[in-house]
Amino acid sequence: MNSSDIPLAGPAARPGTRTRFQGWARRQLVQRLAGIDWGAMTIEEDGERLVLGSPGRAGEPHPMVRVSDPGLYTALLLRGTLGAAESFIDGHWEADDLPGVVRVLVRNLQLMEDLDTGWFRLTGLVDRLYH
Repeated sequence: MNSSDIPLAGPAARPGTRTRFQGWARRQLVQRLAGIDWGAMTIEEDGERLVLGSPGRAGEPHPMVRVSDPGLYTALLLRGTLGAAESFIDGHWEADDLPGVVRVLVRNLQLMEDLDTGWFRLTGLVDRLYH
């Protein structure tokens, strides 16, 4: 059993629905990503688009992230960047420019470090045991 076998949100939700915990996790993610100061990122879910950062600056990427499963938010909150990677592999989200997503996050390194603190520290030991 690996960490991707651990259920994050119970039974699959219908499109357009989030559990309360997923909604809270999404708000936490948006709050952290609101601090993007290099590049920009648009998150699209259920027809809603949220633009984070400053789009339109020359030479800075502005990738579109499409969320198809709100389990992404739980994975990010509980497992940080590892959860994001596993959630991508599981098809919970896709990007029109995956290298652009990585570039934006790396250039805003503090945001990535913030994702790997808090709840992640509590669940990280379990992940390391499974990996």
